[in-house]
Amino acid sequence: MKIEMLGYLIIPLGLILACLENKYLLYTILIFIGFTGASIIKIGDLSIQPAYYLGGIFIIKQIIEILKNKRKIKINKFLIIFIIICICSVIMPKIIEGLNIEIINQNGKITNAKFTSHNITQLMYLIYCFIFFVVITDYLNQNKQERKNVINYMIIGAIIVSILGIYQELAYIYKWPFDIIFRSNINGNIQPYGSFVRIYSTTIEPSILAYYLVPMFALITSINDENIKYKYLFLALILLTGFGSTSSTFILGLIITTIILVINAFIQKDIDIKRRNKSILRKFTIVILIGAICLLIIYLINKNIVINIFQGLVQKITRSNLSGQERSSAFINHILVGFRFPLLGIGFGTVRSKDLLSTWICNIGILGTGIFIYYLIDLVKKLRKNKSTISYGTANFIIVVFICAFASVPEPYNLFIWLMLAMGESMVQLEETKENR
Repeated sequence: MKIEMLGYLIIPLGLILACLENKYLLYTILIFIGFTGASIIKIGDLSIQPAYYLGGIFIIKQIIEILKNKRKIKINKFLIIFIIICICSVIMPKIIEGLNIEIINQNGKITNAKFTSHNITQLMYLIYCFIFFVVITDYLNQNKQERKNVINYMIIGAIIVSILGIYQELAYIYKWPFDIIFRSNINGNIQPYGSFVRIYSTTIEPSILAYYLVPMFALITSINDENIKYKYLFLALILLTGFGSTSSTFILGLIITTIILVINAFIQKDIDIKRRNKSILRKFTIVILIGAICLLIIYLINKNIVINIFQGLVQKITRSNLSGQERSSAFINHILVGFRFPLLGIGFGTVRSKDLLSTWICNIGILGTGIFIYYLIDLVKKLRKNKSTISYGTANFIIVVFICAFASVPEPYNLFIWLMLAMGESMVQLEETKENR
């Protein structure tokens, strides 16, 4: 066991926060929730993220409070069924062993499907995320005034990650320390391109940074200016860092956000919601201008970064480079395996494809994946009926993060995903409670 540099701060901080109100612990989790490449403790091949450590303390405290007050918790039945299917699917590797089913395993190697320790560890990660989702939902149901604070601290966390991303680029050029402090996870990697290095900030790699920042971009652009101070400055920082990652995931997320804002400005039947959405869309033109200025600044500093962004995107879409061809091949192969075993797949944690959609269809089958997608669609539809821009922003965050995941990032265990699902679930449950009165 080894305590990392960040651990000497986070470990005692967590113990102090455990003695205070839960809200302070939650705020700290939100600040560190984007530090997915950071580690506070290493135990063999296991790296513990700051948010996972702090989240574990929050889970324990909240469960004690729930039991103490004998409080009933409400969990969406479709999400429960999804988790049950994931658990039951773990028996499948033993059942299909010997069928010589070729897959990409969790280590990125092409091999025959079989039961490994990853089937258990990946399931444990999912169950942890689910429990985190449940207790956050319960906390927000009991502390409705905290929803705005959750958004504010999520934004603070994203800005810190963005600033550290810019510092990371400078650290690479001037040989300053960075990874030893902010990115000590055993799975981290550096991707230099001549005179620059792709920005990864506090995450494992550039695509994960984009995966974290671009739904935050969707969230911030969807909320009224009055609710967020320095909104356009924050968006500029996110855009600069996101473009610096040169990740096609970031560009994909920007395109999805634009499409969502345009469509929602015209299809809403509720006049007030439609007016709100049109106002947000009009102000989005300012964001487009900021994005263009950010690209120009990056181009003037190093034109190779901008060239790499769009060249990589075109190559990935047209499948003309190795990455695109590998993704296409992995997607088709794993989807076909999933169709062979539609009820339980070949076991949760068996496969790690190049995207979440084919990963889940292969691992848990069409049934489990379909149930989760139905849950997402139902949650987003309900959130969009709410006149609050926080509800609208939460819905857009969920849409963007899961489209990016299903298209290119097979990582469902980041706590920022389950935090925002809990945020959405809490707001939906509140509206349903009002309607039932």
